[in-house]
Amino acid sequence: MKNRPLFEIPFYVGIIALWAMAAPAVFASDLNIKNANYDPNADQVVVTGALAGAGIGETVSLYDTVTGAALGQTETSKKGKFKFKIRPALETAAPCAVRAVAGIEEDSADVKHTPSNCSITSLVLTGVVRDSAIPYATVTITVGGVTYTTVADEKGEFAIEIATIDVNELVFIESSGANPNDESQTVDMTSIAGSFSKLVDDSDGDGIVDGTENPNINNTPFTTALFVLVAAANGGELPTTAEELDAYSSQVNGTELLETAAVIKAIVDGGVPVPTDPATGEPYDSIIDFISDSSVDESGQSPIDNFVAENAEEVAAAAEEIVSDPAIVPAFVEGDIPERYYAIPAAVEGFLARDGSLLQFNSLDLSGAYAGVAGGGNGEPISRNFDWGISGGQLQLDFSSDPFTTEWYANNADNSLVCTDDAANAAAAPNCDCAALQASIAAAGVILVEQEVRALAYTRLAVSGANEIVREYSSVSDTYNVDANCEEFRVRSNEAELRNEQLLSSIAFDSGTLESSKMAMPLFYDIGQHGYWNYSEITGWEYFVVDAPRAIKTDLVTFESSSSSCDGGNGWKDASAFFANQVASGSAFNLCWRVQGSSETRVLDGQTVSREGDLELDYQDGWIQVVRGLDESGPETGVFSDFWNTSTLQRFGLYDVAVSVDPGLAFTESMMINNPGEFWGGMINGWAAAQYSRDGAGNLVLNQIFGWEMLPGGVLYRGSPGNSGQVDGWSILPSDLALDTSYSMPAGAMRLQYWGEFARFWIPLASASVTAPEYLGSKPGRTRLYVLEFEFDQDWGSETNFVPQYGLGPRVNMEEQTSGTLVPFP
Repeated sequence: MKNRPLFEIPFYVGIIALWAMAAPAVFASDLNIKNANYDPNADQVVVTGALAGAGIGETVSLYDTVTGAALGQTETSKKGKFKFKIRPALETAAPCAVRAVAGIEEDSADVKHTPSNCSITSLVLTGVVRDSAIPYATVTITVGGVTYTTVADEKGEFAIEIATIDVNELVFIESSGANPNDESQTVDMTSIAGSFSKLVDDSDGDGIVDGTENPNINNTPFTTALFVLVAAANGGELPTTAEELDAYSSQVNGTELLETAAVIKAIVDGGVPVPTDPATGEPYDSIIDFISDSSVDESGQSPIDNFVAENAEEVAAAAEEIVSDPAIVPAFVEGDIPERYYAIPAAVEGFLARDGSLLQFNSLDLSGAYAGVAGGGNGEPISRNFDWGISGGQLQLDFSSDPFTTEWYANNADNSLVCTDDAANAAAAPNCDCAALQASIAAAGVILVEQEVRALAYTRLAVSGANEIVREYSSVSDTYNVDANCEEFRVRSNEAELRNEQLLSSIAFDSGTLESSKMAMPLFYDIGQHGYWNYSEITGWEYFVVDAPRAIKTDLVTFESSSSSCDGGNGWKDASAFFANQVASGSAFNLCWRVQGSSETRVLDGQTVSREGDLELDYQDGWIQVVRGLDESGPETGVFSDFWNTSTLQRFGLYDVAVSVDPGLAFTESMMINNPGEFWGGMINGWAAAQYSRDGAGNLVLNQIFGWEMLPGGVLYRGSPGNSGQVDGWSILPSDLALDTSYSMPAGAMRLQYWGEFARFWIPLASASVTAPEYLGSKPGRTRLYVLEFEFDQDWGSETNFVPQYGLGPRVNMEEQTSGTLVPFP
């Protein structure tokens, strides 16, 4: 938000009323407005009054009684007198009536000599209708049930004045015009510009808002796609408040947004005809009707799914063209970059992301800091510095002076990691003997890749309140362990979301609800060595060990209601963590918790990172974790954890999921035994995209889904969808199971024994009934189990001798009832 005089900043009436009711009485006296007059010559409102019994320096606030807008503050003089001289922020904003407030005292009065259009806030909106420019489009703007209409010029540009008496109303913009590439086709586009109060703030005080100050004043494929997807997130209904708009826009998937916008462009500019509505057999009446159609055919495909499959090349070309068109994508502006962005990669539709980092910006010297967690299964913190700037409307981060490296295992089937000898690759990999490299990879099967991130760049696709959907570009260099001299440079891209920390609304934690409850959530603790699986077409599944003494892993936290080792005087209570308390370097793992109150904050490098409703964890060793709730999906909460060390000032951040434990959920044989033709399909949110692909007809095809078919008598078939399986075993632990001197599993956990050697355990967390998305098979009302899983390597032939350092680190997984049969993995 830009810095503006207080009287220009609108406040919600309800919030003001609650504040006034809750504020303590500063004196037992009366507040009285003596005069309230509008002076048309000076274009100002003069309000005088007195606060009986008050002295000098008491604060009095003034509000527009009709709109609730804050008009200003002043302090009392001798004998409690006060005076306001208010020049309205906009020409027509002189108040019809005013309300003065001091503590719990207040008084209202009509403003004399006020103009007939008092308390009406007006703005001039200037924007453009374009994919290609849509000339002479009819533009309709609706706010508070009132409609304003104008016609764009030959360039698709328009300007129109609108007004309202309720600055909280959302502003909707629609346009309709002939397609310049095919005049027989009508192009309809739309957008939600935000609340009127947001537009007033965007106007910079001059009463005019253009598409550079608020990109949603324009009508483009991106604003139209965002409009449709926000409505879809709300069950097909448009939001009615700014809070709803922020909440539903945060659920929009960046990949889906880009695809939908590309479909619009492929039709308008690419000449692809509007498809036929399967319900009528006739072409859709409009593009918006088409992209809004959520119906599915017999194969579970929506009309837009089928369109993308049938016009894959055209849609892909439109997507690349649209993200590079500065006339369509909203540009970043240096002065609007906030101090903190949460950078969260796009997840698969219907799932929350399982990764995300913190970007901090210094606007004075254009420096910044990246705080995240490394991938590849190790969970190690990353803190790096960067220089930043805006070029061509793109936000660019330069890590060349402080690059960071991540590692992961890959295989020769992943062509993006294998160089070629063609001319295009010669500059990217000048030191690579590609034939020799490919031969080495073929021989090794699985290879280790070190990736050094040199730069990140972000192109905006859409902006809605605190949420900015972007395409992220990573400039990286890859070095292979099979050829250390071969360094390949490349640019990767994916959709992501930048969330403006200053504008975000949080999902507050409640101390009373947390007391005596359990939650699976990310923690920072010592887990020793652990492993993970990687699949190669040459070697099949192979197992790798990561040495990460202290890393981010999920744990099961119990929030106690009392304090024995924590500072109860400051609201701290004890907490325990299931895995961390077992393996924390042989010493006690002391964890304390509290929910932040309104007056409790922590400041690091001059930035406040705690706020009311945040969950704060103190590790009692210098490390603090502040957890902020951002998203909700069933029993999952998407949280951003801010970690820092109060002694060393080390800092990193992570977006991940937390799952509240349902104490009434327990595994039973009747619950877990599968019906014929069904199995439990394992899903990690971040992996869901790899679980399916589309065939030539656009149908979903199941890929390598790790599944478990549970039969009576503890018989377990494990594998992927197909027509046969590999026999293993399953059981529900009747009592606690000691795995070695450090580890144990609780009674009621599920034990899955496979390949004889590996034991995977599920601790039940929560369950949900889901109907969409249909990734794993059509089963309406199917059950999804949320589990905390951990895996151990078990000595052959032994029931008790486990090797805990060779196991999957603890994580939240989802097991979903799935239609199909299983085949073993290669």
